[in-house]
Amino acid sequence: MGTGVGMLMFYDLKAGKYLESSINSSRTVVLKASKGFVFPEEDYQDIQNVKYVPAIYTHCYDKSGTRLFTAGGPLPTTLTGNYAGLWQ
Repeated sequence: MGTGVGMLMFYDLKAGKYLESSINSSRTVVLKASKGFVFPEEDYQDIQNVKYVPAIYTHCYDKSGTRLFTAGGPLPTTLTGNYAGLWQ
């Protein structure tokens, strides 16, 4: 489940809750996206005074189910950019 703030979380429909970490059960499993590419970066940083993080719009698993591909880009419509990530 994308959050619009550069994080990917996993929701278990049967359990009705977010996936918990196997190391620390009080923490939710979260994957954080890197910056990707955004243009014009300078204008966004100056006007908004916040750090840019991409929104994740799509994802898919490979056939083995062990790798996850995600792609997205800027959430504000005034920006142009892209993001792609591969987790294993």
